[in-house]
Amino acid sequence: MSGKIYLKNYFHWITLGVLALFLQTPGAVAGAAETRPAGDEGGQPETHWPYEKLNVEQVRKLGHWGYYEKGCSYGAFYALLAPLQESVGAPYTGIPAHMLEFGRGGIVGEGDICGALLGSLAAINLVVDDDYDQLAEALLTYYRQTPLPTDISNVYAREREFLVAEYFTSANLVSTVAGSVTCRHSRRKWMSITGHRRTSAERQERCARLTGDVAAKAAILLNAWAMNKD
Repeated sequence: MSGKIYLKNYFHWITLGVLALFLQTPGAVAGAAETRPAGDEGGQPETHWPYEKLNVEQVRKLGHWGYYEKGCSYGAFYALLAPLQESVGAPYTGIPAHMLEFGRGGIVGEGDICGALLGSLAAINLVVDDDYDQLAEALLTYYRQTPLPTDISNVYAREREFLVAEYFTSANLVSTVAGSVTCRHSRRKWMSITGHRRTSAERQERCARLTGDVAAKAAILLNAWAMNKD
């Protein structure tokens, strides 16, 4: 199995696995039944859920805020989920954002897949069915090849336009190209170039801005996908 196919299957099945665990929790199945379309008596959640265009910059700011709350994976997932909960309602309102909290730091700090990618891809998987692999690969490529954090996020921080009251730091941060989708490689490369330690305020703020940037890119991809579907 090639690396690309493995990654695609990995993200697809980990999303379904997390959803399955959620649906086995007390009260979750009942909640899912309430949002199931009429005539659908199956036990699985509906796929290809309704979608409303996302405000990309709102998503970026929510992702940054979410990192401060519960880490990168939660932050990215929340940034994409919360606006859809507000604009669409069910079935998104039946999904708790904290279910992606486990992905922080490359899955509970293990440095595996970047949590911002994990949360974003989980959200995409709720919306997109047949075209999922295409969008997932586009997001992975963006992460590997794009200098992060972006200039936009650096400006928001300098101008204090993010949603947090207190920043790890509002200083301009160096952007680096990860060349990999793993947390440890991305983080280590940035630290080796900047000289900042893992526990530094700068490193934490870098990951907060990166979380917003990755979620924003996911929103751009979803908006383009939805426009092409119309």
